[in-house]
Amino acid sequence: MLNQAGVYSITNKSNGKRYIGSAVNLGRRFEAHKNALRVGRHHNTYLQNSFVKYGEASFEFKPLLICEKKDLIFFEQRTIDALNACATGYNKCPLAGSALGIKRSEETKVKMSAAQAGRVITEEHRKKLSVVAKGRPGRKHTAEAKSRMSALAVGNKHALGHRHSEGAKSKISAAKTGHTITKETRDKLSFSGKLVWASKRDRSASPETKKRMRAAWVLRRAAKAARECS
Repeated sequence: MLNQAGVYSITNKSNGKRYIGSAVNLGRRFEAHKNALRVGRHHNTYLQNSFVKYGEASFEFKPLLICEKKDLIFFEQRTIDALNACATGYNKCPLAGSALGIKRSEETKVKMSAAQAGRVITEEHRKKLSVVAKGRPGRKHTAEAKSRMSALAVGNKHALGHRHSEGAKSKISAAKTGHTITKETRDKLSFSGKLVWASKRDRSASPETKKRMRAAWVLRRAAKAARECS
């Protein structure tokens, strides 16, 4: 069983608190957890502090369920939600497979910063970063860039804020004047809408689709909870 993929728990038998996780190989993951906890280098400081306080004998490493690799995150999320592992256990993040909502200590931030120190960014990498930054929301354009964009927008009838000339307005108005929809067209539109509604009503999702929909809903709810907590 320990060489299979599945969801597991690390339980503090002294207070009942649990850490929920998932792994492709449960045995290897358990050994990784134990080795990190024994040397005081576990990524979860809350779990690490409890391990030091209560001792290794107080912790039980146990598989909760065996599943396929592709379903690991789905079942891990459901287990975290069902056991409320963030509020009552050792899990820091409510979203399985993500670091969303994790608050890192100043010591960890310093270590991450030190790891980046001296890192050389190639010219190619800089160009890629520049391309990404140009499309970043909230980025402030320079006065020169604004002038260029304004110049490009002049004469572009599809540009935001473009105003039609009086002649163009008259043509648009004339084209729409007298435009009527016949009863036959209305009936066709109504019948088409009813068909679409009926097809949606009668369509039944497969078990696989329902599982994916459920997983997506769980992830959205967890993400919302994380935003509200931040």
